[in-house]
Amino acid sequence: MKTDRSFLAPGKVFERLRSLGATRRVEGSTVLFLQGEAPREVLLVLRADIALTPDATQPSLCRVAGPGSILGLPANLSGKPYSLTAVTIETCEIAVLPRK
Repeated sequence: MKTDRSFLAPGKVFERLRSLGATRRVEGSTVLFLQGEAPREVLLVLRADIALTPDATQPSLCRVAGPGSILGLPANLSGKPYSLTAVTIETCEIAVLPRK
């Protein structure tokens, strides 16, 4: 699958946010957040890819976010539920910024 560049952040913005977050290693096939859940954190993709889909039962609708991507930002800023489900494709490294 091809990485969707719409989740990428400018380098300086990404690095500044990364400095504020805690780094975490996550195994493949881990659900990071579900569509419809209340936002609790913003995720920065540091290594590997994460699948994003509006329906976890329809992998054909999947978009892929790679390193340099920011996930969950719109939901965390608006306070509205996550609009997509995020699942790790393989073991990956992310930085986590709590909503507070």
